[in-house]
Amino acid sequence: YETTGTDGLRVYDVAYQGRIVLTSASLPEWHVDYNGEYAFPGFFDVTGCGGGSGGGSGFPIPPFGETEVLDMLDDSTVIGFEVVQDFRMEMWGAACNYRYEQRYQFFVDGRFRVVVGAYGRGCGDDPAMQQPVYRPVVRIDIAVDGDANDSFAVWDGQQWGVQATETYRTPYESPGFGPHTLNAANVGWWVMDTGGAGFYIEPGVGQFSDGGLGDNPFVYITLHKPEEGDTDLPIFSPPGPSYCCNDDHLQGPDIFLNDEPIGNANLVLWYVPQSITDRLDVGEDGNGRSCWTVNGGDPPETYPCFVGPMFIPFGFTDGGVLANFEVNSTTINFPETAVFSNTSTITGSVPVNYSWDFGDGTTAFGGNENIEHNFLINGVFTPTLTADAFVWGMDTAVGQPITVNVENSFLPFIQRP
Repeated sequence: YETTGTDGLRVYDVAYQGRIVLTSASLPEWHVDYNGEYAFPGFFDVTGCGGGSGGGSGFPIPPFGETEVLDMLDDSTVIGFEVVQDFRMEMWGAACNYRYEQRYQFFVDGRFRVVVGAYGRGCGDDPAMQQPVYRPVVRIDIAVDGDANDSFAVWDGQQWGVQATETYRTPYESPGFGPHTLNAANVGWWVMDTGGAGFYIEPGVGQFSDGGLGDNPFVYITLHKPEEGDTDLPIFSPPGPSYCCNDDHLQGPDIFLNDEPIGNANLVLWYVPQSITDRLDVGEDGNGRSCWTVNGGDPPETYPCFVGPMFIPFGFTDGGVLANFEVNSTTINFPETAVFSNTSTITGSVPVNYSWDFGDGTTAFGGNENIEHNFLINGVFTPTLTADAFVWGMDTAVGQPITVNVENSFLPFIQRP
């Protein structure tokens, strides 16, 4: 990863279990749209260290602190890591001083998410004043086991439609281009290679518990060209109105749409989500603040809005797992201990999580080799072992029934005072 001159935090050459899944991702610019109700229609912001090959005229916002690589936790369990960079104006916390953040999240099961967030603070404190809509322009050079031979499809509500040429999609009604339709798994698009492996693309709709209320994105798929973002891009600057303040699909990446064929090709996904500022407390409007900073003090009071798609792998078959186990005896006389030996077979360098169900109402996790269990009640119990290899599949082994004899079952006495 690197902090670029003007394209924010860029990650590149991302591999999962030795397989390239992401050639690069970056954030060429932010559009801050006041809908013409401020002294200016809006602003272009660019994040980075300044300079760079892109140049352009966006307002520069520098990095704040070093890039961090942090564990992601589910309770106390590490479920992945994220690469995080904060960008702030010097007077952030005051009106018209902005803060942005990028997060690239990588999960142990092969998923990854490209996340960007706005903290504000917009201009002015008058509740009646229009506050900005933030539209970050995110470039994702997706790869499915390498760059070549990828295709892109859109869910139309009934089936997947593979796109033959460069195209875009809108969050609003537009014949042939929108609105987005999501399937039951909240997926709207996929990228897949000729081998049948790929990534489902899930937009944010408020499900990620990070302050995001929904992405409402403009989506573009283009044929890869090095001059279209492999290095820092200049500001998108069309004839006529500024790209910073358009409400339609003219957000910048549209200049790269030339009806070129994209079947079995090296593809780039452009993702432009939209977040609307809400400066009012939940008691004032029933919604609560979003994309807003009340103050930048210590500690700051902030209400960031995060957006960005999740990429969910499917169809990877060059690895796998076959669950199997043995037990030291199929008859256990209390207080003997049952010893289970995990003899599962793993193909390829794939991660595997193991979960045991002993049939008596108790379970356990882990146990790459041996695991012990004490049965405390009479009965016949059928144990199982489930081996979860994430995108490479799941398998469950069912063992022989175990007869447990407990001659003198007892419960501890509880004496009232």
